[in-house]
Amino acid sequence: MKPNFFQNSALSLRQNGILLILLAVYLVFSCLHLKRPGLHYDEVLFANASLGNIDHSFVQYEWKFGCIHLPLMLMTYIGALKAYLFAPIFWFFTPSPITIRLPVVILGLVTLVVTYLLASRILGQRTALIAAALLAFDPSYILHIRLDWGPVALMMFLTVGSLYFLAEFARTRNPAYLKAGALFLGLGLYDKANFLWYLLALPLAAFVVWGRRLRMLITLQNARQAVTFFLLGCWPLLVFNLVTGGRTFKEQITEPGNRWTAVRTRTSLLWRTMEGYEIYKRVNDAVPPPVQKLQIGKSTIRTEWLPKLLTKGSLLPWMVLAASCIIVLLLCSPKAQHKRMLLFILLLALLIELEIYLTPRTIGSHHMMMLYPLPHLLLAYVFALLISRNLPWFERRVKVRKMIGGLTTAALLALIVTNVIVNVRCIRSFRKEGGRFLWSDAIYDLADYARQNQGQTYLLMDWGFNNQLLLLSGGAIRKLDMFWTLADTMPSSQEEQIDSLYRWTWNPSSVFVFHTPERSVSQQPRSLFAKMLTKYGLRSEMCKLFFQRDGEIVYSVEKVFKPSQSGEDGGSRYVFFREAEAFDDKSGGAVDAKMAASQGQALGMYWGKNLTDFAAYTFSLDRDADAVMLEMRVAFPGTRPQGYHVFVDGSMVQMVMLKPTGGFGSQNSEWQLVSVLLGGISQGNHQIMVKPARSNSLINIDFLALREL
Repeated sequence: MKPNFFQNSALSLRQNGILLILLAVYLVFSCLHLKRPGLHYDEVLFANASLGNIDHSFVQYEWKFGCIHLPLMLMTYIGALKAYLFAPIFWFFTPSPITIRLPVVILGLVTLVVTYLLASRILGQRTALIAAALLAFDPSYILHIRLDWGPVALMMFLTVGSLYFLAEFARTRNPAYLKAGALFLGLGLYDKANFLWYLLALPLAAFVVWGRRLRMLITLQNARQAVTFFLLGCWPLLVFNLVTGGRTFKEQITEPGNRWTAVRTRTSLLWRTMEGYEIYKRVNDAVPPPVQKLQIGKSTIRTEWLPKLLTKGSLLPWMVLAASCIIVLLLCSPKAQHKRMLLFILLLALLIELEIYLTPRTIGSHHMMMLYPLPHLLLAYVFALLISRNLPWFERRVKVRKMIGGLTTAALLALIVTNVIVNVRCIRSFRKEGGRFLWSDAIYDLADYARQNQGQTYLLMDWGFNNQLLLLSGGAIRKLDMFWTLADTMPSSQEEQIDSLYRWTWNPSSVFVFHTPERSVSQQPRSLFAKMLTKYGLRSEMCKLFFQRDGEIVYSVEKVFKPSQSGEDGGSRYVFFREAEAFDDKSGGAVDAKMAASQGQALGMYWGKNLTDFAAYTFSLDRDADAVMLEMRVAFPGTRPQGYHVFVDGSMVQMVMLKPTGGFGSQNSEWQLVSVLLGGISQGNHQIMVKPARSNSLINIDFLALREL
């Protein structure tokens, strides 16, 4: 017994050592130049929810408990699970590229370990080590998790984790594994609705392969436990769809075009994803050039001697295709082992891929990552089988088996070499180029500029930088994402949006942030901005330009000026602008979050309920003004007008009657701009105060501006 014990201990120690080396390889490739490329908009989609919903972006559904907001859904098909994961991280650590990317890299490390444990349970120890090696070197696995814009990190962890727990339940009958597996399935569906591909394929593949055995496992108690823990994982998604009438599935977009064209497109995308260069193309906005030399640290390796096939990308898709053919042959062989498990994994992968093909708009490499690590498990099994020479064929031909084992070992090494080449080229391009356009590391310069100029109000006029600015500033900068309002503007409402843009120019701290015209996701906001300048005779000046590493401009910050702003032409000028919630003194009400308000906030929350309520603001004039106009943006529901008193320096100068606007300002159409003539005001410091004329005059006030006539 002792020799066997020591042999097993030595073998286990060696296997654990190999696994640790593979984990170290994964960490090296994942963490090299971790700040590069720049943070992507979708990579930090969870930013607002994780910071406590401070600007109301990407919180589709939430529960409110007094002043506490609990986000449940970020989008109609993405839950807030990742936001919950990062909320405590951002509580203890300042948001940065490292604190954003390192946690998902660690999650990928855990996923790799769980994959190893799963493979060792269902396919053997040798297969498990090879599967871990394939993942540890796989560029798509490493980079999709590192740049988790899909998102895919939680998806892959929950996929592999659920498989492991369910496999353990089938082996041990321990209900704790069933509960954990069902919980992981529910959390996966809540994390992102496309987890449904795996969720539908899993039981179908299992019943095809183990129908009779599964029926023995399905008892009333097991079913009750599985359903309970599944619902525990995905209840926010279910509640959201009950409340909204199934919006997760109603908003699926049909895909135009020929179905066979879509199949070819997805097949090509799957192939490129497994080759590893799809991320290079996405981040660098270019296809990788031919490989002539490979730079690893300070060493340069010439690659002319390598076969061209080894420098075109990872050999993984070719290897998986060959392994699938061998798996089919094994399934037909009466002497092959693990036939049912191999059939299950193959069938599960094919069903998921079929669902991806049938789902509209699945045109991103992150969609294809739902298949991982199923191809790696199949390929690892074939590699282990051929290298061990434990073939169901050629039983008496020892030389043939040795030759097959040697060729297989060479093929495995070649696959690892191609993966290393792709990893090194991608990471080196990140360091050199910093990413381009939506991935550009110029976003860090823009965030630094915004933090250093927090007195400005940033109006974001394109898609692609709101989430990063929010997270990198910790919510400290004043900004408003104008893209969603302006990009979908119908021709009939263009004038209204132009006037809305113009009102923002009254605020002397307002600046407009753009992508360059060539790089704009939508030209509509820039077009409306140009029309506003023309309509009101304004001019814009460049405050700051931000460049990619290649010298191309990626962001611009512009400020709008009025020709009469200096006062030299005797025209009107704005002498004061203040957000209503930025009062100097107040009684009653509180700050009310309204997406359509400037800065997403207004003075409200029952302000005007009591006759004693008021809001006071101090301002200063640099010269005597013969006539001053007060302009307020207000919103309130109801059917009858409401009156408000306006005081200057404690004296009532005007009473204004306001008509109902249709709501408290949740939408742009519910806001109304009102003007009140105050008369002459002398040079110096003054106070303006607004009070309700009677009780129960509830109103939301967005901002106040004073214009000298």
